[in-house]
Amino acid sequence: INMPNLTGIEFLKQYSHDFPKTCIIILTSAASFESMEKASEHGANCFIRKDLPVEKMIMAIQNAWSSFRNRG
Repeated sequence: INMPNLTGIEFLKQYSHDFPKTCIIILTSAASFESMEKASEHGANCFIRKDLPVEKMIMAIQNAWSSFRNRG
């Protein structure tokens, strides 16, 4: 979300436009409701905080991938 030169949301807008068939998972320490909402609106399939326990990260990634694949 917080990157030099452009924001994660700006990158996400461009990337999801150029590569619409990509499962996008955001890994961040800056997880406000507003940033999660914006990321979702611009194509993010999953939003994971860096302080989430590893087991829960794995489950979130698996769920995002499964959901993405089932969209067709």
